[in-house]
Formats: sequence, structure tokens, C-alpha cells
Amino acid sequence: MRAPDDARVRALGVARRAPAGRRAAPRAGAAARPVRRAAEGPAGVEAADPLVVFVGRHIREKGVAAIPAAVAAARQRVPGLRAVIFGDGPERGPVQREIARLGLQEVVSCPGFAPWAEVDAALRRALCLLLPSRREGYGLAVVEAAARGTPTILVPAPDNAATELLAAGENGVLADSGAPADLAAALGAVAAAGPELRQRTRAWFAAHAEGLAAEGAWPRSRPYTPGRSGHGWAENDGSRRASRLLG
Repeated sequence: MRAPDDARVRALGVARRAPAGRRAAPRAGAAARPVRRAAEGPAGVEAADPLVVFVGRHIREKGVAAIPAAVAAARQRVPGLRAVIFGDGPERGPVQREIARLGLQEVVSCPGFAPWAEVDAALRRALCLLLPSRREGYGLAVVEAAARGTPTILVPAPDNAATELLAAGENGVLADSGAPADLAAALGAVAAAGPELRQRTRAWFAAHAEGLAAEGAWPRSRPYTPGRSGHGWAENDGSRRASRLLG
């Protein structure tokens, strides 16, 4: 039987392959180098690094190819901003070429599949999760980010059910579109909101954890504890979420 965390990363689409053999929201890993810490936040809220994280499959609907240009533009407002793009798929090549075209090899890393511990560590210290997807069946990555006090940036789209998890001013920002300029503006808005947005995001998750568990988005067997790692998914939970997140 695979460990619960293995099922969890498979559900998010970033598991390392074995070797061969609600309310409308306001609009707006491991980086190539260590990122400097942001200013200390409110008591009990861990300060964020200027780090943007993407978690998921690299397919056209996810809008992942827009992330390098968005980060490049946002760096004018957010000094030292970096990004790590987890996962793999047919769009990974275009993403890597865009990173090279913009000269961002030392700013944006694209490590592919990764173990849960690496994804978890990146989400915990990130400024935000950036998920510019046009189509999401649920938004499992939004839940995982919020559990760590990390806000999410989403884009409006008819097939993006993840936007139902974004609450106004509480756990993230809704960009005007998936265009790099609009994503950059949303990144600037999250940075400007500061540690207080992280505090509100953590409070949002604490208030909704029971409901998320009822929907199967969070395991009842592992109650939420702020700042604690290792909230495990049962293997069947990870398998059930995979089709929604990666579909």
C-alpha cells in the first residue's frame, strides 16, 4: 500500500514517477535560488517568502505557460519574486522555452514531478498559489494551500469550479483574466495585502474545514492544526480527487 502522502501528490498531479521498471472574490518548492523572507506577520502567522507556486498538470487549460511572463512583470512591484512550477505534461516544454526566452532561469524553476515533502514545503512558505486554470473540476490545490495559510490566485472562467472556493478578501484574489499582465496585477495585490491575508486565509480554512471534510476535500481523520504538516489523505481520497483536479 502506498503511503497517504504518495496518494496526495498523485491527486495534485505532481507525484514523482518511479524509475522505469462561494462568494465572488475581489479581482485585481524550491526556487532556483534561496528567496529572502518577507517582513514578519501577525503573531502566529509565519512570514511568506516572495515565492509563487503552481501545482498541477501542464496542459493548455491550466494556463501554466503564462506564469513566467506574469512573474517577470510582477517583479517590478515585488522585488525578488520567484516561482516554482511543479508538475509535468505536454505544456512543460513551452513553459521551459518561455522561461529561457525571458531569461528567467535563475528566477523560475520547473522541476517537474516532486515528492510531497517538497511541494508541502514550497506551499507553506509561498506568497501564494498561482492557478491560472480555465477549467477545474473542484480546486483541491486551493484547499491544500489554504490549509497552510497560503492564499490563491484564480482566473474567472465558466468551467473553473475552483472559483467557488475563493472568498472575497479572505483566501485569495481573482485575476481579471489569465493574461500575464492581469496575473501580475493579482500578484501585486496579494503582496500588498501582506501577512494579514495569510492570517485571513488560515482563518477561512479553519472555519470551513468541517464542510470541506463533508465534501471529501479534507480528511476528517486528520483534524486541522495550524502550522502542522502531514495531514494525510487516505489512498482512495487521493484517487477520487485526481480525476477532478487533472480532468
